[in-house]
Amino acid sequence: MTDDGSSEATPFRAAPRSDRAASATHHERVDEVRAAIVRLGDLTVSDLDDRSGDTMLRVEAIIIRAAALVERLPGEVRDKLAVDDVRGLTGIRNVVAHGYGQLDPEITVRVIHASLPRVLDGIDAALGEG
Repeated sequence: MTDDGSSEATPFRAAPRSDRAASATHHERVDEVRAAIVRLGDLTVSDLDDRSGDTMLRVEAIIIRAAALVERLPGEVRDKLAVDDVRGLTGIRNVVAHGYGQLDPEITVRVIHASLPRVLDGIDAALGEG
């Protein structure tokens, strides 16, 4: 709450769960992740060598967003996805989110260019699109 008694959203406070849940469908979330991957362009291993750079932060955000998307899918949809892709995404998300180590640039590039698009295609197919 602000001094005047109104509630003002801050960049550090999430909207109430019901508002966030209603704000986007699974398809919209898939499209958001795809668009973020496209905005990265032709990501290469050398782009990720500077681990403090903006590109690494963007890659980490995409990985976390994609993993959250998969986690929020209904079980019957998630069960239709390739198990190895989901496990791989969860594993790399855990490295990013919990700081278990540094991302290997070669693996990260493969995830962004191959694994994530395959997971997104699987979500679309499982939801009846694609």
